[in-house]
Amino acid sequence: MAVSAPSAIRYPDVFNVAVPLIDHHLEEGRGWKTAIIFDDTGETVTYAQLVERVNRCGNLLRSLAGDPRAGY
Repeated sequence: MAVSAPSAIRYPDVFNVAVPLIDHHLEEGRGWKTAIIFDDTGETVTYAQLVERVNRCGNLLRSLAGDPRAGY
């Protein structure tokens, strides 16, 4: 049986990865759930805390005349 290759995933020209990976969980009411667990310290970060940290980082880059989308 021949296996066909999966179709290509197409992304729009502007794609904010935070929307499907972070914001979606907040919109679905899961802000209180754990998003990250650090192995070395055991620290946990919820989706609500993560979005706050991401926003602070973006605002810091913007204040330094940087582009928060630089990794894009």
